[in-house]
Amino acid sequence: MNLVNFPETLEQLIKSQGIILLYFLISVFIIKILKLIFKWKKIRVLDVFPIFGIVLVQRASLTQAGTSLLPICMIIWMVIAITWVLRTYRKNGEVILKQFLFLFWRFSDLFWLFMYMFIITLEMLKRL
Repeated sequence: MNLVNFPETLEQLIKSQGIILLYFLISVFIIKILKLIFKWKKIRVLDVFPIFGIVLVQRASLTQAGTSLLPICMIIWMVIAITWVLRTYRKNGEVILKQFLFLFWRFSDLFWLFMYMFIITLEMLKRL
């Protein structure tokens, strides 16, 4: 008896990831339309990836018992944020919140993309 509905085969893993990536592509399309209508310059398509990256990492690393690597990834992400704030405070004597949040969100794009690629590679190797 399975406690959690998780992808057991490589095909099921790809299908479960494909659905979430389809939602990501739809949101990318919507952002591109909004950028054209409202002439937004600072927003990038990749800016919505951390939201989807969190879901993708959780879904990709889900086990039969319901555990996932998501909590570990979140802890790493938050430790990086805390370290970044402390380093900025030590270097500049202040932390400008708007600048920090902007740079951290841009970093998060890359972080979650890397974590997703790393975990999906691990999961595909496990299922081969």
